[in-house]
Amino acid sequence: MAGVAILSLPQKTTIELDFAKKAMHFGKMVKVNAAVLNQVTKIRNAMIRSKYDPDATDEYMQALVGMLPDGPAGVLRKAVFYYWEACLGPKTSHAAADAVYEAASVLACVAGGELRKVESMVEVMNTSSVERVCKESYRRLLTAAGKYEKAAEFMKTFAKVDRNFPADIHPTILDGLKTLCLAQAQELAVYKSMNNSDNHGAELMAKLTAQVHALYTEAYQLLANAHSSGDDVSAKFLSKARYKASMARIRTFQYMSHTFSKADKTAEAKSAIDQAAELTAQLEKDARQVKMPPPLVAEYKALLEAQSRFEYKVSRDVNMYGRAKAAALDSPVPMIEGRGMTVAALDTWTRN
Repeated sequence: MAGVAILSLPQKTTIELDFAKKAMHFGKMVKVNAAVLNQVTKIRNAMIRSKYDPDATDEYMQALVGMLPDGPAGVLRKAVFYYWEACLGPKTSHAAADAVYEAASVLACVAGGELRKVESMVEVMNTSSVERVCKESYRRLLTAAGKYEKAAEFMKTFAKVDRNFPADIHPTILDGLKTLCLAQAQELAVYKSMNNSDNHGAELMAKLTAQVHALYTEAYQLLANAHSSGDDVSAKFLSKARYKASMARIRTFQYMSHTFSKADKTAEAKSAIDQAAELTAQLEKDARQVKMPPPLVAEYKALLEAQSRFEYKVSRDVNMYGRAKAAALDSPVPMIEGRGMTVAALDTWTRN
């Protein structure tokens, strides 16, 4: 269903490991810990085979948290062998011995899985399923945001980050992904309201879309800052986040124009819809430089259709206001259509 696109990440992957053997190989284990490590290995491998079933994942995370520096089994932190492929940046595997990296990676992996589930649900959403899908997706996106936040907390508290660090568990990028999830959750709440016959007024919708724009902008800035500082965030993923921020800003001006026109503030309404038109033209220009993926193309087309509808509403309301003014003044009024009317021309006419 056209109208909204979800940004997701590829699967973050790993392999089954044997911590006890790895720890013996690197000389980081004493015999008394063998049973503990063997049990943790079994729990980890069961989680992977279950494709990150929530119960299996929770059991493994509880074991890992106990091995963090402030946990009861903190001495085993370096006995946990970390081996994951990053889902952002080059498709290379990273290996180390650290329970902190492992815990952050599991959380990021599960959060990414929630994003992909939401993407799949939204892609097949139809008119009759909008409310159900948006509610379920909202819940999943908040869950993903919470996991990204917890992963970032682990990394900031216990890890020493350097330039060679895996991009997808870098604290700044994790913060950016958390904010991206919040932006998409808010966007789906707005989308649900847009498709509800008993939806909110234009003024409230303008405020909600402004919040979506602010969240997308914050997410983009966090990801872009990490990219510019040497961490490898995919340029395509960055461009998608920037597109989403731009489209949210356009929607904000569209709803602002409707709010102003309903309040007979025709100059402000025309200014707002012109701002939306300028931003739409700029977005189209940017899209020529970095090709949009199909879901974003569909959302962009829906945005253009909305722009036409809002321009028509503003033009209609401006002309109706002009006719009312003319009736009061008993003078003829020139018809003014869409973008052809300037704020200065309207002000000049209404003052005469």
